[in-house]
Amino acid sequence: MNRRSSWTLELDRDDDGPLVARIAAAVRADIARGRLRPGQRLPGTRSLAATLETSRGTIVAAYEALAAEGWLRGDPARGTFVAELATDERPRRFAATAGPRSGVPTRPGFELGPPPRAEPPQELTARPYNLAGGLPDPRLVPATALARAYRRALGLSGARLLDYGDPRGHPALREALATMLAERRGLATSTDDVLVTRGSQMALWLIA
Repeated sequence: MNRRSSWTLELDRDDDGPLVARIAAAVRADIARGRLRPGQRLPGTRSLAATLETSRGTIVAAYEALAAEGWLRGDPARGTFVAELATDERPRRFAATAGPRSGVPTRPGFELGPPPRAEPPQELTARPYNLAGGLPDPRLVPATALARAYRRALGLSGARLLDYGDPRGHPALREALATMLAERRGLATSTDDVLVTRGSQMALWLIA
């Protein structure tokens, strides 16, 4: 049974938060306290907007937020009502008890045996295949070709390869990123606008 509303909304005038959130919080609190009962009809959006001297869109937004949370239900032809289950779904408070309740076992119904003995790690080099996670098989590394490439790179760049280089990142990589952002994202970005970090955590640390 739907009941007409004699309820008036009371806002905290000292709260300087968003008006939509303040209205929703006040309605939610009145439902929780019992000032608004399940099935009770709320004032129309235009009427409440005139009472609070605000726009109708503000009231509509507050009502929609409360409906999404399950506190209100809307009927396009009749208005907005307090949902029937709005108060029943609130968390209940239970009185604290001194001591264990009767009929509740205080000890588990099973016994834990001794922990299993840890086996010593096995030597992987004695196995025909290395299946260790996150570790490539060193036999697959082209050590000779890799050493030759290292010698060639050190001969061309010398000690510069042992330095950190530009702290903003490799210039060629930054230039490629700036070009990609300009062509695919439409951003007017130059190489000086790009900073390469060693992962998302480092980027967040620099931003903070």
